[in-house]
Amino acid sequence: MRGLNKPVLELLTLLLLLCEARVLVLGRTHVHLINQIGSDLNVHCWSKDDDLGQHTIPSGQEYQWRFNRLFVNDIHMRTRFHCSVSWAEAYDYQLLAYESFRDHYSCGGNPDGRNHDCLWLFAPEGIYFYDYQSSIWSLRYPWPWPQSIP
Repeated sequence: MRGLNKPVLELLTLLLLLCEARVLVLGRTHVHLINQIGSDLNVHCWSKDDDLGQHTIPSGQEYQWRFNRLFVNDIHMRTRFHCSVSWAEAYDYQLLAYESFRDHYSCGGNPDGRNHDCLWLFAPEGIYFYDYQSSIWSLRYPWPWPQSIP
């Protein structure tokens, strides 16, 4: 390559090796969707890179997934996971289950500071989020009742 000198190539090689070795992984985030609705909850979650598929969460159970928070994504606050949820009383409710900019500090859990847990609780009155900074469940999204179901 004509335009790249040896130090630039060495730096690029080093960065590639660091990424491959996961040295630039800041930690892991674990997202929990907890069903307390009283009936099965159907969820389909995805990000721009991953489709987590369709899952049915029985009442009293949870569905969870985890992902690595990478330096490159976190510095730009780009990681987002969306979910479409439905159950006997509602169809296709959309939820932004994780967004780096919003959840970077409110998700928490592990004392090492590297790993985070994001907890969402689906209840008859709406969706609660556990805020680790204030140590409380807060009602983030009340259901839009009454709701017309086609």
